[in-house]
Amino acid sequence: MSDNKNDSDIIIVYLHHGNEYSRSPNKHQEEISRKFIDYGVDIVVGSHAHVTEGLEIYKDKPIFYNLGNFIFD
Repeated sequence: MSDNKNDSDIIIVYLHHGNEYSRSPNKHQEEISRKFIDYGVDIVVGSHAHVTEGLEIYKDKPIFYNLGNFIFD
């Protein structure tokens, strides 16, 4: 990540992970998201659960575990 940090203003990682319809992140989501922040990522965004799973601020960086769906039909 350090090479990308020199060429970028912000690094965003977008993950497809988690358990469908779960309202909170699982342990793996927490661990992998925090590792990305530890490696220099600025924002972690997750999707897959179809519902929101909350936000964590880790080392002053946001982790959006799952954004949910705008429309799912």
